[in-house]
Amino acid sequence: MSSLAIPNLRYADAKAAKEWLCGCFSFEPRLEVPGQDGSLAHCELVLGGGMIMIDQAQDGHLEQTVARPDAPVTASAYLILADPDACFARAMEGGASAIMAPQDMSYGGRGFSIRDPWGQVWHGGSYDPWAE
Repeated sequence: MSSLAIPNLRYADAKAAKEWLCGCFSFEPRLEVPGQDGSLAHCELVLGGGMIMIDQAQDGHLEQTVARPDAPVTASAYLILADPDACFARAMEGGASAIMAPQDMSYGGRGFSIRDPWGQVWHGGSYDPWAE
């Protein structure tokens, strides 16, 4: 097996975050682990050949890592998207706040940055660093 990095994000409401991410960015659920209280304990979401994992924050269990709209951000994810303008529009309709509206980037492609309704920062664009 080769090495691979998979970001893991913790949300105060993982079930709502999963629905939002699938609706805005077309992630597809691969695995969902229900919580004891009807919540979503863990979920693997696939986008093309990439994956993220999201977890439900639990009381007393790393709550300091939960995204909050008022908290500083120490990490963010970049999504390679076929239509960044459409994804940005869906994110804004879904309650995101714009950090940078879609624009042509000096290094190629078109990109944007948003903060989702739970405070996570997402960057999306058509620039593909793997492309030749």
